[in-house]
Amino acid sequence: RQDYSPDGLTSPTLWQLCHQKAEAVLAGDTGAYAEMLQAANPLAELTRFADRITIKPVSGDRLECGFEAKTEYMADQQEHYLAAVSLRAARDLFACLPVTEVFVRGKSGNETLLTVTYRREQFLKKNFLFLNPTEFARECGADFEPVR
Repeated sequence: RQDYSPDGLTSPTLWQLCHQKAEAVLAGDTGAYAEMLQAANPLAELTRFADRITIKPVSGDRLECGFEAKTEYMADQQEHYLAAVSLRAARDLFACLPVTEVFVRGKSGNETLLTVTYRREQFLKKNFLFLNPTEFARECGADFEPVR
């Protein structure tokens, strides 16, 4: 076991926590999931595009994520924006923990604008550089609601 990440991208503190929690995470322990999510903060980069991001480990196989849409991104292509944020959230959460699905809810105020459940197998062999987020979200069963 190395005391540091071989890629040099993971801090020594997070690397140690990964080693300490590995067995519990692989066993689907939601408490260990919560600790890893808090330490890794996998959706930190999304705070530029969404507010009040929440992540909840529901089971060993499922995470739930919610976010508040930023109004400045909603004017032009609301569905594209919501789908892109949800897709990025799911990708980053799949990269962080061995869950099989991520449910994402996008809101504006008290209104839910998007709900979608992404399954890990739907992400296999996808080229995300050329993927249309809205079409992919719809393929995954996304439900878009217009702003009222």
